[in-house]
This record gives sequence, C-alpha cells and structure tokens, in this order.
Amino acid sequence: SLSLMLPCVINEYSLDSGSKKLLSSIYYLGVLIGALSGGVLSDKYGRKQIFIITTFLTGLLGFATFIIENFQIFLSIRFLFGIVIG
Repeated sequence: SLSLMLPCVINEYSLDSGSKKLLSSIYYLGVLIGALSGGVLSDKYGRKQIFIITTFLTGLLGFATFIIENFQIFLSIRFLFGIVIG
C-alpha cells in the first residue's frame, strides 16, 4: 500500500507536497485504467490467465520499486503497478 511506504519515499527522494500529490494521483490513475480494462481482458483471455499474469507482474513491479533510485522512473513503475492492481 502506498500509505505505508509514503514516509520512506518522502525521505528517500526528498519530496515536496506537490510531488507527494503527483505520486498518489499517478498511482490512482493507473488503478482506474486497470479497473476499466481488467474486465475486458478477463472476458477475452480468461480470469485465470489474467490472474496469473497480474500476480507475476505485481511481484516484479514491487521488486522494481524497491531497487529504483530515480523518482521519475519510480513514478512510472507506480503507474504500471496501479494498472496491474486495478
């Protein structure tokens, strides 16, 4: 969850309030896109296959957020993470 890791992210990247809002907004934009497209993909390819793919991507993107040192790339990874979670 973003709320649990937000204090660590703020300290790591020395974020101001605008960057904190951008981080939350970009994540929830990804969730919105993922929620809107997830049902369509599940209908087309099957729930089980989509579940397996999203589970794998959740682990992969979670690990990627752990090793990223650039805030712009971190935002991109969080956006993709939001799509997968959505």
